[in-house]
Amino acid sequence: MPLINDILPGKGPLGGLYTALNAAQNPLVGVVACDMPFVSAGLLIAARDLLLECGADGVVPRSPKGLEPLHAIYRRETCLPAAREALDAGRLRVVSFFPQVHVRIMTIDEVAVHDPGFRAFININTAEDLSRAESLATESDDHRDDNNGG
Repeated sequence: MPLINDILPGKGPLGGLYTALNAAQNPLVGVVACDMPFVSAGLLIAARDLLLECGADGVVPRSPKGLEPLHAIYRRETCLPAAREALDAGRLRVVSFFPQVHVRIMTIDEVAVHDPGFRAFININTAEDLSRAESLATESDDHRDDNNGG
């Protein structure tokens, strides 16, 4: 995967999202934060399908902790200029450009169909977080082996 430096350094996660949207070659962009090790392809596919179905500019899941804009799908054409406008105005929260576009929020129930444990939204910021994620990954591997007869 290519490593792309932020176009606007020091602008936090919204700056990173803006860079990803700018670098994207496709009209729809799946975004997952680099500290989220349990990315859910099924959840991203469901988000993409919702986006196409309702004509939204973005589909953002909601977890029990709130909105998860860094495990989401965005329409490049509409979200890129809206994100830039927010950045230029000094609004750095990822959700700060949402009022300028049509964002469809996936409900907790919709998310749970694809990720019942909400693992996709676990992020690693500390050594303790890493240890917990490693334990969860080991449990997943053990469970997969049990289900595959090996």
